[in-house]
Amino acid sequence: MPEPIDFMREALALARANVAEGGRPFGAVLARDGKALARAANRIHATNDPTAHAELLAIREAAQRSGSPRLDAPSSTPAAIRARCAWPRCTCAA
Repeated sequence: MPEPIDFMREALALARANVAEGGRPFGAVLARDGKALARAANRIHATNDPTAHAELLAIREAAQRSGSPRLDAPSSTPAAIRARCAWPRCTCAA
């Protein structure tokens, strides 16, 4: 079964891929019972939607897939990350 660090690595890969596509360095994975239930990258600039944060998009997708807005099961694991990038003002890292 994957460990939480595996989901963090996947979120980091999403963030890096998003930067390569011209987006912001944010990715998120929401896992339940050791399986990724939802994945997302920041889409704010691509959609002009100020609520399109990676973690919010992953939560929305997970709720749709699970058929419930309740994602607080003890076995749910959120992983959101900001990747290092070349922009001078980016100082947070995974």
